[in-house]
Amino acid sequence: MTIKDSGTEFVTKIHNELVQIRANQIELGQELTERINDVANRVKKLDSRMEARFDAVDKRFDAIDKRFGVIDERLGDVDKRFGVIDERLGDVDKRLGALETTQDSILATQKSMQETLDSMQSRQDSMEFSQKSMLATLVSMQSRQESMETTLDSVQSQQKSMETTLDSVQSHQESMETAQQQMLSILLTIQRKLDVN
Repeated sequence: MTIKDSGTEFVTKIHNELVQIRANQIELGQELTERINDVANRVKKLDSRMEARFDAVDKRFDAIDKRFGVIDERLGDVDKRFGVIDERLGDVDKRLGALETTQDSILATQKSMQETLDSMQSRQDSMEFSQKSMLATLVSMQSRQESMETTLDSVQSQQKSMETTLDSVQSHQESMETAQQQMLSILLTIQRKLDVN
């Protein structure tokens, strides 16, 4: 196999590798797009679920507000009947303590919900960072592909230079063979003259 054939085979292999790399990049891009779309759909579903839960919590708060309104009305009646319920003040104090405990529990629930929202926001930020990282990886792969194409152009240029050098060497070899034949002819002529003398 000549150098030219070897160079052609090498260039063909590089071309096939580039075609395979491009096909892999397209497949990876499609897979990343599908995964990103799937994540977006899951986030939408999660948002809808959280909205439904928040609506339920709002309804519970409305019910609690109504209960507090009823309690306020009852406390008004208690004030009007203050003289009558002196003996029941101990029971009223206990009920007020229970209401305060319920309010503390509601506040704790609100705090837990806020922490859940903060955690969801953190996860969303992490997902955005992952998407940016994937895009950076795709850009890096494209840059490597361009570098390989530049390398291929350089290899082709070197191949042409080698072919030119080979042609020059063959021309020089033919010139040397011609000079050797001329020198041999001169030596034969001199030898004949010496033989005659």
